[in-house]
Amino acid sequence: MVARLSRGALLGLIQAMFVIAFVVLSYEASSAVPGGHQTFSIRDEIDTARFKMNERKESVFVSPDGMGYVSMLIRGDVAGDGVWGEIVYGKLDSLESAKPHTVARLFTKGLGSSEGFGSGSGSGGLLLQAKNCPVWIDNQRVAILWESPGHGIQIFSVNVMTHEITQLTHEAGEVAASLGGPNGSFVYDVSVKYPRESSNRLLENGFSVTSTDAMVLLGGIVDGANALDFGMDRRVVLTVHGTDISSHPVAARSIYGSFSFLQMGGQPGGHLFSPDGKQVILDAGIAEVPQEWRAYQGFVAESLRAHARNPRGMRAQWVNQLMLVDVATGQARSLWDAPGPTFNPMSRIAWSPDGADILIAPTLLPPDSSDKAGLSGRAAAVVEAATGKYVQIPIEPGDAEHVVSTEWLSSNVIEIRLMGGESIRYERKENLWQKAATDELPKPPASAPERPNRVRIELREGLNDPPVLYAVDLRTGQSRAVLDPNPNLRAHFGLGNVDFIEWTNTDGRKWRGRLYYPANYEHGRRYPLVIQTYGYADTSEYSLTGQGGLGGVALGPVWSVYLAQPLASIGVAVLQIGGAEGGPRPFEEMTDIQRMKSIGTALQTAAEHLVSEGLVDGSRVGIMGHSAQGRVIEYALVNSEFPYAAAIAGDNADDNYMQAALLGWDHEFGQSFPFGDGLKTWLNESPAFNVERMRTPLQLLLYSSSEGNTILLWHWEMFSRLRFLHKPVELYVIPDIKHGSHQNQNPRQQLALQGRALDWWRFWLLNEEDADTGKRQQYAEWHVLREQHAVDLSHPRSPRLEWVSRVAADPPR
Repeated sequence: MVARLSRGALLGLIQAMFVIAFVVLSYEASSAVPGGHQTFSIRDEIDTARFKMNERKESVFVSPDGMGYVSMLIRGDVAGDGVWGEIVYGKLDSLESAKPHTVARLFTKGLGSSEGFGSGSGSGGLLLQAKNCPVWIDNQRVAILWESPGHGIQIFSVNVMTHEITQLTHEAGEVAASLGGPNGSFVYDVSVKYPRESSNRLLENGFSVTSTDAMVLLGGIVDGANALDFGMDRRVVLTVHGTDISSHPVAARSIYGSFSFLQMGGQPGGHLFSPDGKQVILDAGIAEVPQEWRAYQGFVAESLRAHARNPRGMRAQWVNQLMLVDVATGQARSLWDAPGPTFNPMSRIAWSPDGADILIAPTLLPPDSSDKAGLSGRAAAVVEAATGKYVQIPIEPGDAEHVVSTEWLSSNVIEIRLMGGESIRYERKENLWQKAATDELPKPPASAPERPNRVRIELREGLNDPPVLYAVDLRTGQSRAVLDPNPNLRAHFGLGNVDFIEWTNTDGRKWRGRLYYPANYEHGRRYPLVIQTYGYADTSEYSLTGQGGLGGVALGPVWSVYLAQPLASIGVAVLQIGGAEGGPRPFEEMTDIQRMKSIGTALQTAAEHLVSEGLVDGSRVGIMGHSAQGRVIEYALVNSEFPYAAAIAGDNADDNYMQAALLGWDHEFGQSFPFGDGLKTWLNESPAFNVERMRTPLQLLLYSSSEGNTILLWHWEMFSRLRFLHKPVELYVIPDIKHGSHQNQNPRQQLALQGRALDWWRFWLLNEEDADTGKRQQYAEWHVLREQHAVDLSHPRSPRLEWVSRVAADPPR
């Protein structure tokens, strides 16, 4: 039987179909950028691939015999809620054989560890730049950290010829970090789950508090431990020769992993090993600080005072020493009588070609030195490995602060490279080092002749050109692309054009920033702007996020809420600011408060510059900061007169009173503590004490893990004060925060985190809302914030209070 429709019903059906078609077409139009390109979404960003990069920004790793190379790709997988690591291998005898093929594909969820406080470990730590790059064991095998089902993270080898994957370590705990040296030598950290039995007994029977760390106490650990006890537990040296594998624990006191060479990502791992791989330089903790070390100045002196107050505190972990470790036995001894260089992440170490001497720059000199720069950590020295005797390098203190790399060009010639590309060479004559002009130095011996058809592999990228691997024929100069991991990126998506801009801050210091123009930018039209702080990519790098280099992730899964191209794709300009280029006072010599003020004014002057250029609508400017830069954002909201439309602070400390109390007063603010006269500094300068001056909707984001979710307290003072005053503020916590990470990489967590931030910018800068019905509650809450914001703006801004301290007169008797 055939059903018949009345004329009215038929018209109704046609109208309904028209409405459906209109909605579909409207949706498709809204997801497309004018010009036929597709809007670049957060999902699209996560699913891109990046090349793994080591500390020297190298992405190509050549085998010991020079016959082949490997590179590693990291690609997000939104559909699979994880991340793929892909190792590719190619040969170096011709352009044709240089095209790489996949030898291993490894999957991870990219989640943070459930142990610890704000830990960057777990499977997410495998994916970060400057960490976990492939290391050659021999001419057929590379080593890498990855997950072992049921055993956590371990060291594996991948045979590039047979594609065989072999587990090399079988530790009871996870391998938190590792470095590889020559001839199959390795050193790694093992993180062991912290035992709870003692705390459980104390909680049942009663206890006296001994810990200075309330965050740990609130997490249920009451046996005297602090957050550092959840870091690296022990250190191991490993050798791999064929099928022979041996390991030994390092006989040196471990320090918290986040401050060690293995974790910082600032020191090339191969440079820590002697040329024969038989010795390695490691940093170790100090149980008792020598009295002679009181001669040191500046940051080191502050860390020594922190060590005296609380040897297990966070700040005290910067006090350490360099140890020379025998890889075959794990035996260790102090290199020389000076603190280790981890107080300065820029410190670089290089062994001489014969393994007799070690170059360190910058560094502290032993305390008997009369050199002022040496006592403040702005010196350089060559240390004799066998005896610890040293000879100082005559480097200017200002140059020592800007060391990028160190290298031995021969047994008597060294080169120290500085930021900005400058290189300084020194020559040894009669055991003294002196500065030498390049043309005065003897030429290095000619290298062995290249093999026929030998090629070089290089990574090419630019401001607007995604990274592509090229092979170059060294005889003819001919080159060809051999691997493009994102071939459709520019063809399919509407991306903003990128350029660098400069402006001058109010203190006379010049600043630079990476500017993302809105997709299909129209000259003369004013756009909303989001300013993102720090970690910016330089002029030779491509970045979808604004970040780059070793300071952040440029493609693929991106930690925090750096959203440059997703924002540009929907018509928002983005400025990623770097740092000061110079000025009347060196940026490094400023106090924390002075730096915050300088960066805060740089945000405002950048916005005003782009408004004056006609690019930006001054009523629609947002600012964002992650980690340490979150407090800069909050400081700017308190002190700036610029009418920011919205702001985001992610996973950050902000120098509030509660944070200091929770950490046992281990944290200073402006070189003071909130006691006595020091309280005046906190009251005047801490953003949390001045929230009544904030006029901008603020989104606070949390994505680090912690025991018992005590990380929620990190933002509590700022959040609770603003909420009490009925000012627009949101505190958002990502899904599965137990497995969160300060540098999270899991796609589900990233979609939630970045999606929330993107919605926040659209709501406050574009007056747009996502049509997703699942977000109704989110927008209902934000409309309340908008009402609060309107009321707040209807009242005069609270004046800035200046607190004074004085000694009260004795009360009358």
